[in-house]
Amino acid sequence: MSFTARKDARCQRGLTWVYRFDGELDLERLRAGLPADILEGIETWGSRRVDRWLLPRRFELRIGTRDGELRFLHRFSATADQRSSDRQSFERALAASLDSDA
Repeated sequence: MSFTARKDARCQRGLTWVYRFDGELDLERLRAGLPADILEGIETWGSRRVDRWLLPRRFELRIGTRDGELRFLHRFSATADQRSSDRQSFERALAASLDSDA
């Protein structure tokens, strides 16, 4: 299964990416592909459960804000090299978490 990514036009600094995908996201596989020191939190937005994962001073993930979508937010404090590396690592983990054959 694949995904699409686009910058969120509403983000004035261009630090937010929106990822769309079909099917189910395997959160355990996604988490396993990310750094071990990510902080995890859960919020309730009405009837929605939103998982928020944060790597301090680097990025935040918001999972569950909409069906088939998640948001990747770079932190302003991350360098351009860190942002590029973090997105590449995240996209590999996301692809693995959507791969139903693995």
